[in-house]
Amino acid sequence: VRGELGRIKFGFLRQRQKAVLTMQKQIRLVISRRIYKDTITATVLVQS
Repeated sequence: VRGELGRIKFGFLRQRQKAVLTMQKQIRLVISRRIYKDTITATVLVQS
């Protein structure tokens, strides 16, 4: 019985970890896109 509970807990933790990782990936994507845009803007400003 105890092992079953542990397995359920472990599965839940892994699912949560996956969700957190997915969120971090999305946040990183948004941040890198924003940095990319800012870099282009800065480059254009320097060139003009």
